[in-house]
Parts: sequence; structure tokens; C-alpha cells
Amino acid sequence: MEPIQQIMGLLGGIPIFAGLSSHDLEILSQSARRQSFKADEVICQQGDPGHTLFVIVSGLVRIVLPSFEGQEAVLVLL
Repeated sequence: MEPIQQIMGLLGGIPIFAGLSSHDLEILSQSARRQSFKADEVICQQGDPGHTLFVIVSGLVRIVLPSFEGQEAVLVLL
């Protein structure tokens, strides 16, 4: 498990969380966990419940939708 201070530093660098107090960042950080994914691994699919926030620390994430022809339409690269 990562030290809480390291997680707080990562979250504090994200604009939406930048205004939080150290106490609030600490509380938020206690719920965070690092997870790695392999290349081309599906992280979530359309229709999955939206109760998770993903923060990309490194790497590239493709957001795709299936096209009418059955191929993937890339919406954005993050």
C-alpha cells in the first residue's frame, strides 16, 4: 500500500481537488487505491455503474464506443 502522503500529493495536483484542505485530502486519500491495467485491458464498459473515479497517473487510456459496423470509434485518448 502506498504511503498516504504520496496519494495526497497525487490527488492534490489534480485541479478539481487542488482547493481541498490537507484534512479533506487525507480523508479522500484513504479511499484511494492504485491499480494497474495491461495494454488493451478493458477498464469499464458502457452501462457500468458510475461509482468509481479513475485518475491516470501514467500511460494512455482510450475511450471507445462500438460503431454501427461493429468496429471501435475512438472518442478520446487520455
